[in-house]
Amino acid sequence: MCGIFGYIGKRHDGADIVFEGIKTLEYRGYDSWGVAAISNKDLFIQKQIGKIGNAKLNNHPKSSLAIAHTRWATHGGVTIANAHPHLDCSKTIALIHNGIIENYDVLKKQLHLRHTFLSETDSEVASHMIEQNLQTLPFSEAVRKTFLACTGSNALVIINSHSDEIVAIRNGSPLVVGYGNNEQFIASDAAGLLPYTKRVHFLEDNEMAIITKNAIDIVDIQTNKKKHIVPTELRWTANATSKAGFSTYMEKELREQPDIIQAISHEKNSALQLSQAIRKSRGAYLIGCGSAYYACLAGTYLFSTIAKRHINACVASEFTFQEEMSKDQHSGGFPIFLSPVVQDLRCLWPQQKI
Repeated sequence: MCGIFGYIGKRHDGADIVFEGIKTLEYRGYDSWGVAAISNKDLFIQKQIGKIGNAKLNNHPKSSLAIAHTRWATHGGVTIANAHPHLDCSKTIALIHNGIIENYDVLKKQLHLRHTFLSETDSEVASHMIEQNLQTLPFSEAVRKTFLACTGSNALVIINSHSDEIVAIRNGSPLVVGYGNNEQFIASDAAGLLPYTKRVHFLEDNEMAIITKNAIDIVDIQTNKKKHIVPTELRWTANATSKAGFSTYMEKELREQPDIIQAISHEKNSALQLSQAIRKSRGAYLIGCGSAYYACLAGTYLFSTIAKRHINACVASEFTFQEEMSKDQHSGGFPIFLSPVVQDLRCLWPQQKI
């Protein structure tokens, strides 16, 4: 999962803030990174292959508006051109993206005669679509119209050198906004926001955030109507986002599991609700990628031997197809599925009685 961090506000070291912000998200894994900052209506861009390590920003100007990204290559190889942020032809729009625009090839064919593409990514398609929509629409509306034309699970964060705002929009891929004092933040993980604020809103699917220095407006992208949002107050500590003395984040997460599971079991009786949901469901899945998927496989054995319950393991990227097959086979309802990352454990109840 790629990392996203953005800042707009009263400070003039925005590029440094977002640069440090993506460092807090390095545990997600990445192969390149980049920063975009606006100063005096001009865009400053720095992109680099490899880990951040001891890298520094080169001759970056003072800026109160900046975004940054860590990329794990999907469409296109590990190159500077494919690293985010991606620009439009006029170099006034900078865009960072998590997810996959599934219909990017169709959209690119519609754009290629009027736009010059510099990368192999699906992400760059969105920057040129926004550029084209800006000819007739305000910035946020150009982003909304672009996003509605894209299919797949995506999160986009965009800045425009002619506009003092960040526009962010999501469906499937996580984003969280942070509320500050005459400054606002956005990230792909709330952990990166803790040094600055604990007042946050986790964007839901089909929500767009229009972020200015003094406010964050949340809009339903289907109805284009503003939503009333009450920020959530995080109860996390700085220790929750650091390595806390462990050599790696993975080791820390493994060691934390007993305490996390115990905490979950004490919150709103969620363990009982979860067990009842599994018992009532036609089937249940543990889903994950990489090492998390191997944990899922181990989990299926534990469920089988201890709970005497058959549980399926599925690679997360393939689960949509598994779910579709389940719908076809069991028209009466949907299976329960569980994330192996227990910090985000949620019970998804069947939509119909089964």
